[in-house]
Amino acid sequence: MKEASFSIQGMACPGCAGIVESRLREIPGVAEARVDFAATRAYVRYDPARVNRADLGRAVLAAGYRVLES
Repeated sequence: MKEASFSIQGMACPGCAGIVESRLREIPGVAEARVDFAATRAYVRYDPARVNRADLGRAVLAAGYRVLES
């Protein structure tokens, strides 16, 4: 398992964080996803044989938010 952490732009409320978290958890290969609204940050544990960081970013974008790499 690998771990990724990245900032998310555009979340206006804790519900937004829940939407992003749900989208990330739906991706096959994601073992754990947590989004901290106050920190505007996502923390994801995933299987790199099944999913990569670009896939995570696309899921966030599909939910209507933007990933800021750090």
